[in-house]
Amino acid sequence: MKAKMQVNIFFGDHFPWNAAYCGDIDMIGQRKPISYYRERLWNYNRPIYMAVKEPNGYYGNIKETMWSVWPTFESWTWPGHEGKEIEVEVYSRAPRVRLTLNGKVVGEKPTTRQEEFKAVFKVIYEPGTILAEAINNEGDVLSELNGYHNELKTAGEPYAIRLKADRSTINPDGQDLSFITAEVVDKDGIVCPDATNLLTFSLKGRGTLLAVGNADIKELDTTSDSKHKAWKGKALAVVRSQLKKGKAIIAVSSQGLKGTQLEIRCK
Repeated sequence: MKAKMQVNIFFGDHFPWNAAYCGDIDMIGQRKPISYYRERLWNYNRPIYMAVKEPNGYYGNIKETMWSVWPTFESWTWPGHEGKEIEVEVYSRAPRVRLTLNGKVVGEKPTTRQEEFKAVFKVIYEPGTILAEAINNEGDVLSELNGYHNELKTAGEPYAIRLKADRSTINPDGQDLSFITAEVVDKDGIVCPDATNLLTFSLKGRGTLLAVGNADIKELDTTSDSKHKAWKGKALAVVRSQLKKGKAIIAVSSQGLKGTQLEIRCK
């Protein structure tokens, strides 16, 4: 195994970095691909998972530390990289996996303990649909219903905002929280990973908009405002309950996008 480049992170001017890139969870609580890989190392019954390695130089030169991993994303949207090579990682406890791009088989590789339950495919990037399927010892494709298929699609232009709450009901004690993820999506509901739209949040009813932010570790904007840019197509809003029962309505809008709202109940 090649030794990783040793980067001295203890000295020098690192502004505007305000966190380390390593870790399984990003700044808004989203799991990174490395988290799904570790999950498959320790559990036999987890479904297949696929992630795409960021091409070096696409957003900038990548430098690894002794404990970091190469940045990977659950995305098949890489505009400007058409016709160039890109690496796709597939994590699985099945004997083999098959990778297909736009209906054409890219290849099959084993994903046993010897391969550390991971297969890496080199693919010439083209927009469309990339599909990873788990294969058993008899060469049969395992059931899609059991999570043995993983598909990524290229996103179109940003069209709307989607809200997802980790909890839609919180306690009216003035302390309970609901974490609400805002996603910039295209007309088909696919998250637009390059979207950086400025999102404006508002809240009415029995709740308080406590903070908004994104997962960019070089972000300098305050989290106490009601506006924040999306990063990788996502942002997070935190709603805190009040001391009375009722409902809170959180809304989000952005110029040129279809806005939406979500109800949080305090009871």
